Amino acid sequence: MQISFTIPGAPKGKARARTKITEWLTVETWERQAEACNEALHKGSKVFVEGTLESRTYDKKDGGQGFSLEIKNARVVFLDKREATGNTESAEDLPFD
Repeated sequence: MQISFTIPGAPKGKARARTKITEWLTVETWERQAEACNEALHKGSKVFVEGTLESRTYDKKDGGQGFSLEIKNARVVFLDKREATGNTESAEDLPFD
């Protein structure tokens, strides 16, 4: 099984308060991780995502050129307080404080 979903990415710090622009990243994950994401994630879910970053351009329907940023082969850690089915990692397992 494969699943793709999008997450917002916004600038940090003072710039975040001044801008209303949100960048969307497509996340792609496979097999057991995809099944767990499909069962547990909903709009507003908090996740930590780690994977290979890939960018690409494409032709839009209006004739312009679009840009896409994707996280491939992602490892997804659920950060919501409630435990997700199939989640084997917790926020305490993250590689940062």
